[in-house]
Amino acid sequence: MSEEEKVAVAEGLSEEEYGLFCILRKENMGKREREQVKQASKELLEKLESLTNQMYNWWEREQTRSAIEVEIRDHLYLQLPTPPFTVEDKDAATAKVFDHVWQLSEQGMMGPQDCQ
Repeated sequence: MSEEEKVAVAEGLSEEEYGLFCILRKENMGKREREQVKQASKELLEKLESLTNQMYNWWEREQTRSAIEVEIRDHLYLQLPTPPFTVEDKDAATAKVFDHVWQLSEQGMMGPQDCQ
């Protein structure tokens, strides 16, 4: 097991959830906020997997890119605790998560899988 996998397990997250958690977390979060961010990461990953599994090459069309971005933004605005997260923090996190999901999808690690 890699060091990152060990840390993810210790946090109670899958490796994919931990990836989102790392993007979203802030320094000096209290235990309560940390747990909220973990839960937001879990729920967001579940939503995004469900949504991207319905869309083949979603990143190629503006309409589907927008749908993914709106889903991310809506989820983060509702789930990330305020404070410590500001509107600017949530906007920045939306962009980072969107880029992360795009990269995973282009690499075939998220979204519908081709049958071979």
